[in-house]
Formats: sequence, structure tokens, C-alpha cells
Amino acid sequence: MSEPVVPALDDACTMCRASLPKAEMVEIEGKWICAACKESFVQSIKEGLSLADLTLARSQKLLVMGRNAILPDRCIKCNAPANGQRLPRKLYWHTPMLYLLILASILIYALVAILARKKAQIDVGLCDRHVAKRRRAIWICWGLLLGSFGLMGLLVGMGYGEYAMIAIMVTVAGIIYGALATRVVSVHRIDKEYVWLKGASKEYLDALPEWVKPG
Repeated sequence: MSEPVVPALDDACTMCRASLPKAEMVEIEGKWICAACKESFVQSIKEGLSLADLTLARSQKLLVMGRNAILPDRCIKCNAPANGQRLPRKLYWHTPMLYLLILASILIYALVAILARKKAQIDVGLCDRHVAKRRRAIWICWGLLLGSFGLMGLLVGMGYGEYAMIAIMVTVAGIIYGALATRVVSVHRIDKEYVWLKGASKEYLDALPEWVKPG
């Protein structure tokens, strides 16, 4: 009696992230690759692209990606189609231990942090809704800043310079609002091979495989 056929489980192609049965893909160096991406994957390896560079995975609430990985054409905030809309981000990170240098000198900390920080460049997908939301936040931020400058000039011109602190508080509020409202992702950690990001939606992360630490 022949053994029952067990249907292949679906998985995602490492290159294009298309969800396909494993029977329709090939496993190369632990990565599942669809037929359409097989040639480009092999060529990338020949050109020196490491397997770490191709990593796209989740680790609890974090997005784990290779430093040269290309993120899916999906909105990182809701997983809706991004339709090619990309937001370039330059990320910087250093070990939190360096913050202890602030106790000695802010200047020393700043110099060491610049020298020790690790950098990464990524392009994040955003859908129309989140592009519009971010653009709206930018306009609000500029409105608060310009309004605070106008308020300060008005108060000084009317002889109420002692109330200029109100305008300064509006300025600070505008800066804080802009930093928080326009931030798409934030870096949790960067090393020689991988970038860990915070801010990806649950739907986006659920579409990625669980990250397994190499070795």
C-alpha cells in the first residue's frame, strides 16, 4: 500500500516574497526560491551577495533584514500594496553603553558616537494612505514652527517679550510632534550583516518567516 501524499506547505520566495507551495520552489542554501527568481538569486550569490543580505524575517515585533535586502513592495505600516512608492531612510545606531559618556562630556560622547555608529540605507514601502498621513504631519509640523516664530515676533512687537516663552514652547512642541508623527520606522540594532527595525505593522511582519539566528 502506497504512503499517502502529504501536500507541500506554502512558503514565501526569499527574493520576491511570493507565497507558493514548496513543491514549486527550490531550496538553495536554506532559502526557498521560486522558478522566476532562481536565476537572479544564483547570479547574486556569484556576484558576492551574502545570504544574510537576502534575509527578510521577523523576530517577535522586530523586522530583521540583511543590510542589502530589498523590502517587499508593501506598506510597512499596514501591509497594503505600496505600488512602487518608496521612502529612503538613512539609519544610524550605536551601542547604548556609549550614553554613559554623556556623564563625562557631551562633546566626548558626540565624537565617539559618530566614530562608532553603524549605518544602513533602506527604502521603505508606503501605501497612498500612509504617504498622505506622513505628508499631512509634515505640513502640521511646519505650521507649528512658522506659527511659533510669528507669535514670538508679535509678542515682542507688542511689548510682551516676557511671554515669548509661550512661542518657544510651541516651537519645541512642533519639533517633537514632527519627529514622532513623521517617523516610519526606528532602528533597534545594526550589526555587520543585519538591521533590526521597530515600527512595522503586525500584518507586515506576519507575512515574513520567523528569524532563525545563523549558526
